[in-house]
Amino acid sequence: MTKSKANTHLNEIGVMRAILILSIVIGHTFAIYGITGSKTWVLPENFESISLFWWINPVFISFTLQAFVFISGYLMRMQSMAKPIKTVQFIGKKIKRLFVPMIVFGLLYWALVDHKMFYNIYDWLNYFMSGPGHLWFLSMLFICFVAMALFLEFDKLVSKSRYNKLIVGGSLLLLYIGSLFVTDDFRIAQFCQYFIYFVLGYWTFDYRRTLKSVSVTKILILGIITASLIAVKLCFIQYKPNHVYMINHMNDLFVGMAGSYLFLLLCMKCPEGTYLSEVGTWTGFFGVYIFHQFILRILYYQTDLLVGLNKYVVGLFALVLTLVLSWALAKLFLNYRLTRKLI
Repeated sequence: MTKSKANTHLNEIGVMRAILILSIVIGHTFAIYGITGSKTWVLPENFESISLFWWINPVFISFTLQAFVFISGYLMRMQSMAKPIKTVQFIGKKIKRLFVPMIVFGLLYWALVDHKMFYNIYDWLNYFMSGPGHLWFLSMLFICFVAMALFLEFDKLVSKSRYNKLIVGGSLLLLYIGSLFVTDDFRIAQFCQYFIYFVLGYWTFDYRRTLKSVSVTKILILGIITASLIAVKLCFIQYKPNHVYMINHMNDLFVGMAGSYLFLLLCMKCPEGTYLSEVGTWTGFFGVYIFHQFILRILYYQTDLLVGLNKYVVGLFALVLTLVLSWALAKLFLNYRLTRKLI
């Protein structure tokens, strides 16, 4: 793969990553107004509830995490085309890239935000190895990378033919359904739920030329389908029909797949050299993801900075402040060699 082609693919990934990070920050900022009964984002004391805002969190995070896993698989395939993957070295790099930051920032999250007490060594290991708070995503993504690397290694040993995508796809679907019935200790359940997006992204890279030629009309149709699936998701959240729990779970799968492809197709249409593509080249978005929840949790639950503001302004003020501080911290960390490796 030539350098120019690699830059083109990195452009679409960079744009997608920037949009997804912003969506996650927006979703987490307004999660306190949700009606899902979240134990993580309860409405802070002295804050007024705004039922009008309940939909913001589920809409903005409806498929963003799935899409992140999707583009991680997409990027892994792109990198394997440029240089064959050596399993041991590859896993070592992912330990440095994902696992080490998870432990370092996990300790900080425990000390500054969570303050959880441990009563045995298993709980202690499970807490930090699973990724405290939003860092769970790093733990799950690390397992996805390792699983894919081992899967590719196994395939090289048993077969020189192409993967039987039908059999593998069916197995991944069973794994996804099985996520409902396994423990989430060490993020096993999350891995079972998200690995299907990783493999889908890995496969999708081979069809990038076809995807680049998809018409605007077809993208619009996919957008309508995605919006419809999100509307169904909102109905499930609001009315909580327990008797259709499996249907809800499958709807989440379709939302994740449709949204991932929708964003990828839209980002493929973004020309290089535009402002958005330039923003997408910034290497600090991982840092923004790391820092934003620290800031929000401290801002909402450990300060009175937002108390007294107009209730309709609180969320917007918190969002802007969180984005600015996250950007500043990420930029600061990028300035130093040691901290740069963490983000």
